[in-house]
Amino acid sequence: MKTAEAFLSAIERRAKMFAPSARATFRANEQLCSWVLDPLARWADAAYGEKAFDDAALGYARYCLGVAQAQQIYERAGKYTPEAMPEIVSGVYEDEGYMVPYMWAAILIYAFWPSMIGHIVMFRDEFLRRLPPNATVLELASGHGVLSLLAAEERPDIRVTGLDISPPARPSNRRSATTCSNSIGRASRSGWRRTPGCGPCG
Repeated sequence: MKTAEAFLSAIERRAKMFAPSARATFRANEQLCSWVLDPLARWADAAYGEKAFDDAALGYARYCLGVAQAQQIYERAGKYTPEAMPEIVSGVYEDEGYMVPYMWAAILIYAFWPSMIGHIVMFRDEFLRRLPPNATVLELASGHGVLSLLAAEERPDIRVTGLDISPPARPSNRRSATTCSNSIGRASRSGWRRTPGCGPCG
């Protein structure tokens, strides 16, 4: 069974310059990071196979470089200017070949960037574990739906619906949700549902 190590090993193979910091962050926060990455590794392997981990590593490298580019543009302009990054914006929202690795990367940063570790704590401990029984949750900009899948893994009693405007996100999040149904056997019992045309995560 795949675990977080599959992502770390892929980054060491395919995104070497980012591997030391990723592994250091993981080791310093192993319990939290494993909570995100262990189920993600199972779902990635089931939905996409071994190739998913190299794709995720390459997407992570591209994501990190894109953030560095965006930071340089911000520092020059003194404000956030997404129109100055047309390739990144159009790729994320229009190109499935760009979008899927980007979405993996957008999850990996929670486990590999020290500045994002607190977000895991907030999502799991301050949000999911404090929800009332049988709560209903709407995730906006759900991407491939991993946060909603993690919610279903942690809280099988809740109902989760995710929406995303990006066309490439729709087949990806449906694939993830189907894999979640098959692999942990709880998605349907968690109240996951599809909303045609809205790009739901479940």
